[in-house]
Amino acid sequence: MGSKSGLRHRKPQNDEQQPLLEVDTNGKASKPTSHAAAPAPAATESRALGNLLLWVATLASFVTRFYAISFPSQVVFDEVHFGKFASYYLRRTFYFDVHPPLGRLLIAAAGWVIGYDGHFDFTNIGDDYIENKVPYIELRAWPALCGALVVPLVFEILRELRFSLQACFLGAMLVVLDNSLVAQSRLILLDSMLMLFMTLALYCWVKFSKQRHNAFSCAWWSWLAMTGISLGLVMGVKMVGLFTVATIGIAVLVELWYLLDYRRTSMAQFANHFFARAVCLIAVPIALYLTWFYIHFAVLTKTGPGDAFMSPNFQATLHGNKMSGRAELVVYGANVTLKHFDTGAFLHSHKDRYPLTYEDKRVSSQGQQVTGYPHNDTNNVWLVKPADPDQWATLLDAETPHVVVKHNSIVVLEHLNTKTHLLTHDVASPHTTTNQEFTTIPEEDWLNRLDETLFRVEIDGAADDEEPLKTLGVQFRLVHVKTGVAMHTFKKPLPSWAYGQQEINGNKKKDEKSNKWLVEEVVYPTKAQAVPIDTAGEGLKKPSFLKKFFELQGLMISHNAGLTKPHPYQSPPQNWPLVLTGISFWQDSVDKQIYLLPNPVAWWVTLALIGVYAMGWVFERVAERRGVPVNDPKTANQVHFSIGFLFIAWALHYFPFFLMGRSLFLHHYLPAAIIAFMVAGAMFDYVLTTMLPSLRKSATANIVAWIVTTACVAGIAAVFWYYAPLTYGTTGLTVDELKARKWLQTWNFQYSG
Repeated sequence: MGSKSGLRHRKPQNDEQQPLLEVDTNGKASKPTSHAAAPAPAATESRALGNLLLWVATLASFVTRFYAISFPSQVVFDEVHFGKFASYYLRRTFYFDVHPPLGRLLIAAAGWVIGYDGHFDFTNIGDDYIENKVPYIELRAWPALCGALVVPLVFEILRELRFSLQACFLGAMLVVLDNSLVAQSRLILLDSMLMLFMTLALYCWVKFSKQRHNAFSCAWWSWLAMTGISLGLVMGVKMVGLFTVATIGIAVLVELWYLLDYRRTSMAQFANHFFARAVCLIAVPIALYLTWFYIHFAVLTKTGPGDAFMSPNFQATLHGNKMSGRAELVVYGANVTLKHFDTGAFLHSHKDRYPLTYEDKRVSSQGQQVTGYPHNDTNNVWLVKPADPDQWATLLDAETPHVVVKHNSIVVLEHLNTKTHLLTHDVASPHTTTNQEFTTIPEEDWLNRLDETLFRVEIDGAADDEEPLKTLGVQFRLVHVKTGVAMHTFKKPLPSWAYGQQEINGNKKKDEKSNKWLVEEVVYPTKAQAVPIDTAGEGLKKPSFLKKFFELQGLMISHNAGLTKPHPYQSPPQNWPLVLTGISFWQDSVDKQIYLLPNPVAWWVTLALIGVYAMGWVFERVAERRGVPVNDPKTANQVHFSIGFLFIAWALHYFPFFLMGRSLFLHHYLPAAIIAFMVAGAMFDYVLTTMLPSLRKSATANIVAWIVTTACVAGIAAVFWYYAPLTYGTTGLTVDELKARKWLQTWNFQYSG
């Protein structure tokens, strides 16, 4: 923003904060805007006409979002996820997802209000709602409502930024008539809520900024607090809500920088401004963000499919989870199953042997395979024996008391089904040539190679050697006594000769976190004495809310970043504004389909107008440096501040995706697309003002402007109607009709013939 279009203010004359005054490029301070001032867009335009246009656009928005919302009566695209999550909430069953919980909570709340009990699992795209008695129309109505309410907010943002009614109406109608926004808003998905709360945050900030001359008034505090609440809402739906936080954050920093000028405020006054923004725009959103997770944990109290992602202590808080009971101690002579902490694979063996040579021509021991297997199986069971064979013979006596395995105890593991003993030796493992192979040897060879079968139990965080090994999430390392390697596994599957199971190997870096294991189950030997009881208390220590929050937050971030598996409809960010790709949402067996495709003309024109703004800004900066006066300083002022704010918001909601390594899709651009439409409406106003300088004063020019606006809306509406069969899926298209609509070869429509 150029210095000529900056804000200048009077020096404070007393302890009261002087109002921040707008200036024109001549440096003359304008009068503060009062609550009784004329409506912002333009003094010559009727407020009544503006309200009428607002209602027209809003009604059109509801019509496009709710039209044929009952079709199809089947699960569509990501309804398999977010519908399922709503069912989990209503059954109070714990699950895991990479997004914050607010959006899913609101869908579940809508289901609860209409009496839905969560009986349907939304397993597959195409599953029938009517057969399964799912109130899917009511569930879709909530996202559709959110999507429809975006339109009046877009209209009001442009009006509050003092753009003409033509700009307000065009910007709103671009949102109304965008096929991708319509398709995304009428299904059980999160994006319409994200877009609503994002737009609400921008609207509240614009309203707050217009109260700058009434600092610390009731209206000032109200709009500032509403902005913070809106940020808490948008952050609670998806992580990308942080882009909206960044947008408001940059606006706040610019504002505080101006306030820091000693000619504008004293340090005491500046501190008050800073504290007010810190409370409303930092503390309030964070408090709300934590609140959504508190509700999330309070509702999901039963064990469910998300348990496996969480730590044992977290699982202990869930009703029905085995971690919520009393721990079982491991004793010599017990049969145990061991589970890898990171991957969830069980220590497993079977009679098949390693091949003589691997693909890289290395030679194996041809010993019995030891692998990691992710499912329950009888080949996962191991007998725990002491290092001393004589002690083992003694322990077989039913009268001998149980002996508990403790920290630093030396054990031998015998595979129960094959009667062989676990060992590792100086032979390279199949995948990881730097690590040692794990195999087993038969009973008759055990005593001859006893030292190769000895493992030391190292319990994580043990206070002393009296710490017992037990179930319920006690993590430990199994360290080979002779070579010092720790038993390890990882996700990469072995070849078909090992049935695609995981490799078990000896990791020379024994202290790595990935070497940790858990005792999943203990079956005690039959003895006269009672089974030893864990005297450390009833189960695991249950974590506090904040510990649960940070654990889940870390998993959300890591798993979200790990969503790199290729998808047929993923696309890079540079494709989105150019409408190079779409997403197939649903297709029936004949000729109907739902395909997420934007209104291509609307998006292409919008991108061109954004480009015009960017080039114009650069041109004016160069002209400013050369001392060339701007033709219309007042118009330039509005461009720099109002359109500039929207342009920065668009950029912050778009360009960060270029830094992400995860799989990305067209729908990630939709929040930015809404802001782009506002930029387009504003630039349309700027172009009209440039072409028709008397627009705000001449009735004739105003009529011409409305004719141009109406023509633009009609053209966009025609394109919307042309692609509506792909948006709603209610009308079947022949192959020739589909090919006619395939303006770009990259649009991969589904052909039935």
